[in-house]
Order: sequence, then C-alpha cells, then structure tokens
Amino acid sequence: MELWVNLQFVDGDFEQGFRKIQLQIDAFSTHTHSIQLNTQLPSAPEIPPSYERWKKTYDLLAQPRSRGFRQNQVTNISTDVCSEYAKYLKEKLNQWLLPIKSQLELVIPSNLNSDIRLIINAQEIKSEITKNILHRIPWQECNLFRENSASEVALCFKDLFSSSLEKVKKSDSETFRRIKIISILGDSQNIDTSTDEELILGLEKRGAETVFLKEPQREELHQLWDEPCDILFFAGHSESREHGKKGIIALNPDDSLDLEEIPQTLKSAINQGLKLAIFNSCDGLGLAQRLADLNLPSFSPVDSR
Repeated sequence: MELWVNLQFVDGDFEQGFRKIQLQIDAFSTHTHSIQLNTQLPSAPEIPPSYERWKKTYDLLAQPRSRGFRQNQVTNISTDVCSEYAKYLKEKLNQWLLPIKSQLELVIPSNLNSDIRLIINAQEIKSEITKNILHRIPWQECNLFRENSASEVALCFKDLFSSSLEKVKKSDSETFRRIKIISILGDSQNIDTSTDEELILGLEKRGAETVFLKEPQREELHQLWDEPCDILFFAGHSESREHGKKGIIALNPDDSLDLEEIPQTLKSAINQGLKLAIFNSCDGLGLAQRLADLNLPSFSPVDSR
C-alpha cells in the first residue's frame, strides 16, 4: 500500500500559530480511499531563528569547499556547533508537530507497512518569509510516522497536479521513442560531477538516449527545444534568492544563468514533452518554484536548504 499525506497550510505564521491546516490522507491499494481532517499547530517563534542559525553555520562550513556564488570567508565555526544547532532544530520541529503526529496515529494503523509520501503545500500562506521557512524545514528529519514506514517528502507549488499533466504535449505521431535525457554538467569547481555522468550513461543500457552539455555556453542550450526531451538533469552549483522565488545555476566558471532569463526556452521544452527535472545542486528551492510556475509536472531538487 502507498499513502499520500497532503499537509496544506491555509493560514497562520510561527508567531501566532497555524490555526487552520487541512490534512488529507489518500491510500492507494486495490481500493483507493481518502480521509480529510482539520488540525492546528501552536505558535513556535523559536523555529525561524533556529533554522537561520543552523543554515548560516552550515553555509559557513560548506563555503570553503565549494565555489558557490559568494566569496570564500575564513570561519572558525566547528562541525560540532553545526550539529548541535541541527539537533536543537530537529527537537523543536518534532515538538511543534506533535498535534499532527497524534492525528496521523489515529488514522494510520500501527501495523501498516507502507510507503508514505508527505506533500507540503504552503501556497496559501501570505507571508513570503513564513512560506520560505516552511519550504526549507528538514521535513525528512521529522518523526511524523512510525519507524516501520518508508517515507519521502515533496513540496507542492501548484494546487492541481492534473492540470499540469494535461498540458504535457504528446508527440504528434504517438509512436514509441526512446526516453531522452539532457544533462547539463555546469561549473564543477571543487565538486565532482563524474559520478553523475557515469550514472546517467548507465541508463543507456536500459534504452535511454543521453545528451551531455558540459560547462556549456548559453547558446548551447538550444538543444533543450530543438528536439523533444523527457528528462532534464543538472549537476553543479546553484542558489536561490528572494525567499526562494529566484533560481540561478552556474553554467560554467564564468557565467551563471537565472531561469527567469529563459522562460520561453523552458516552456518550449515542456510543450515538447519535458516531464521531469532533476537538479543535483545546493539550495534548489528557487529552481523548483520557477519550474513549477511554468507547469513542469515534476521537479526533484537534491538539496532545497
């Protein structure tokens, strides 16, 4: 059995609490059934500063080992301090989420061995700062489900997935063709993208067609719309700005690209069949938001931080 747990924040913030949260649980097996609940979460003003403190420490530790988009800084912050901040944040999150955990325990049988997908939807939250924190919380570290359940977390940037799926344009001939993967291996200074390349190449044995753009110039991106592409993969440096609304990738050591600069390119790729984008890069929340705005059906950032 597979369970989808949709956690939708309707209003509220960390200072006042979230007074209205819609919790929908869909069970998929031989028969599909759904449960809808309303719940609340108390105020937790300590969570945003706790998250920011951990993130700042993490970024300072990671900065000397990666190019990123900022100048390297000397820091005497230790990994132990970062671990303590992470531990404290996790404890506060699990304490805050106890009302939801209690609700889930009432409707999910204790002996149920299932795969669970937790979907976080904060689109109705008016405060961009609050929404940004909700998107960046390490939900995978929250103990919402029993230990025997395998769970994964997804962020929802659109209310309706079906409308996005319906917009994916099928090939005119409706004939079978190989899955095509375009891989952009961007600026790899101080990181190793060779493993990414090997894994993608390994998919050729399963019938996939692979195209690699290694540290490309902007004009090389025409391959995204010249021919139908099913999967877009990126490995390299990236960052998010403006509370997760803007996503930027480093194409090569000398040039970075804001996805807002190529909306028509991405729309054309989606209209021709692009269904999935995978970004193996840091701080990918802005990338996810931008691609969701263009109605890309699925996006997978490795690190949304």
